[in-house]
Amino acid sequence: MNVQFTANKLIKLFIEIDDLLIAFKKYQEREGRIPKRRPTRVTALNGSEVCTILVSYHLSGYKCFEYYYKDKVLRQLQSYFPKAPSYACFLSYIPKAMDAMYLWLLYSCGSSDRTGLYFIDSKKMEVCHLKREHSHKVFQDYAGKGKCSVGWFYGLKIHLVINNLGKIISFELTAGNVADNNQDLLRRLLQK
Repeated sequence: MNVQFTANKLIKLFIEIDDLLIAFKKYQEREGRIPKRRPTRVTALNGSEVCTILVSYHLSGYKCFEYYYKDKVLRQLQSYFPKAPSYACFLSYIPKAMDAMYLWLLYSCGSSDRTGLYFIDSKKMEVCHLKREHSHKVFQDYAGKGKCSVGWFYGLKIHLVINNLGKIISFELTAGNVADNNQDLLRRLLQK
């Protein structure tokens, strides 16, 4: 993959995310749903830039985000992100960008082609070792003990509907004990 192709794709991705966040901000202002807490500090990167870096990492093929950020963003793409902070500082920006990332994911699912040929699958997301399930506090209201093809686990499941072109049509995050063939879950996934 050459650098020019990556740069063009990066610019297109940034414009798409930035337009979406601007439109959402206008929608919030029009509906009177302005967030009560506004940030007091201005960060080095805006929300669109943070989301662009996070999404481009997943499209890049890199296996380690730290390596991607230090090698690609801070060196090769420095002209596109001149105010990019250190890796440790960037990690503090990620939780603030989660709402924007979720919005972009919903937008991407809505703009995917409805081809009529879909694949549905789930993947486990362990939150802790099975022996610590009773003392785990972070996801205690959301996680559950479930079983998959490789054995028991404690955590969450992400259920995806993908079309034959490989684009995500719909998704849902559930407790680990929700079965893949749950009728209510399948109905919700396929109605979106």
